[in-house]
Amino acid sequence: IKLLCLLILLAAIVMTDSVLGYCLTAAVTLGTVWQSKIGLGSMVRPIARLWLFFLVILGMNAFFFDSEQTLWVWWIFHLSIGGIIQGATVILRVILLMILCSVFTSTTSPIEITGAIEMLILPLKCIRVPTGDVAMILGVAIQFIPTLLEESDMIKKAQIARGAQFESSRLRDRAASLAP
Repeated sequence: IKLLCLLILLAAIVMTDSVLGYCLTAAVTLGTVWQSKIGLGSMVRPIARLWLFFLVILGMNAFFFDSEQTLWVWWIFHLSIGGIIQGATVILRVILLMILCSVFTSTTSPIEITGAIEMLILPLKCIRVPTGDVAMILGVAIQFIPTLLEESDMIKKAQIARGAQFESSRLRDRAASLAP
């Protein structure tokens, strides 16, 4: 039931296109975070690290989305109010989707997720799809996401200890630190 509710909420977020719809989905998302007793800070912290990604999304939409309300034009770039609004809505959707998925994975054990996936794809068994195997593969993949994040963090710390400059202001230094 939790997985089905998540899928319905994700579909509602993707399909909404009005201010009222965004307010309702944001309220449901915040209510879900509050009900989970996890804390909004622990949900927002990983999202805040993606500020550069969100800035690129906003820029791409603001400069390449063509609308009647153009603010500035140069060569292939068309800064428009419609593009800024489009970029902001895409960012809002991504943030709400990430928060809901984070709440789901934080409050549900991997075994429960695997069982839920198996129950949802059970109708595929009539066309000889091994639903148990597919659910197990997806469950194992979900379980390894935190492990991969921990390993990458340990590798980054080891590289910093060896003199890598991930926090350097120069892009060249950061790129050179990523090579090893």
